[in-house]
Amino acid sequence: MIQMNSGISAYTDKHFTSGQARPNRQDLLSDFGQVMEKKRQEIDVRKTGDYKPKIQTGANSYSEDGWNRMMENFDAVQNGIRSELDQELEDFKIDEKSA
Repeated sequence: MIQMNSGISAYTDKHFTSGQARPNRQDLLSDFGQVMEKKRQEIDVRKTGDYKPKIQTGANSYSEDGWNRMMENFDAVQNGIRSELDQELEDFKIDEKSA
């Protein structure tokens, strides 16, 4: 007697005894056609030179332009925080001298 692996058994129980209708051939062909059309569009974009590579950062990805914009915004916020801290430090030094 052959025992089935519990992982295979769980898969078959879920997919073959769920009572849901299996997708028909037409639905599968339609889905495949949509995927192929998207791939064709991606190839056309690359052929025309409009393709911009993406920079992957964990779950997010950025085009080079998007990455540069994000870094510029980050730098602007960081510089704003730095100038506020410098101003607070100067105010603290002035208050300390007058006390």
